[in-house]
Amino acid sequence: MNKVKLALIFAGLTLGGANLAHAENFFSGITMGAGYAKGSVNMDGDSLVKPDGYSVFSRGYLVKSYKDYLFTDFRVVTESGKRQQFKLDRTSYQASLGLGYPFHVANSISMKPYVQTGWAWNSLKGKQSGQTQKHHDNGVLLGVGLETQFGDHFVTSIGYTTSKGQNDFSYENTMFDLGYKF
Repeated sequence: MNKVKLALIFAGLTLGGANLAHAENFFSGITMGAGYAKGSVNMDGDSLVKPDGYSVFSRGYLVKSYKDYLFTDFRVVTESGKRQQFKLDRTSYQASLGLGYPFHVANSISMKPYVQTGWAWNSLKGKQSGQTQKHHDNGVLLGVGLETQFGDHFVTSIGYTTSKGQNDFSYENTMFDLGYKF
């Protein structure tokens, strides 16, 4: 299943890159990118493991006149980590709304602090002593961050998100992303 997801992502990027002139009009105002994610999975306040991995995201807008302030964020975070003999793989699908205000630092650089809230669907796969356990969880997502835009198209952001699952699990992520804004 993971190979199918990866193939679909690469096919989409390839097709989008092949026809970039038309895609720019279609994707106008949308940011797509990827980055590094470092997280932690906690149960009852005790850290189980601190996995790291990557995130792939798409950030857009709902209302064109507020596209600099109000945005949507759809993200997939995949992480893996190990603590002693316990290995954990986590995949998180996140959908959120964000609100920020851009400040123009220089002629071609703007910084936008933001807050966001949404929903996270988490899938955990733990392995210890040859036994594998799977766990699915979802909950409210809260986040803060700082997005910096260089020129018209290149975007970096650093962000922190946290979500509380339904079964005493809590999840945290610190992410550094690089993106392209169409």
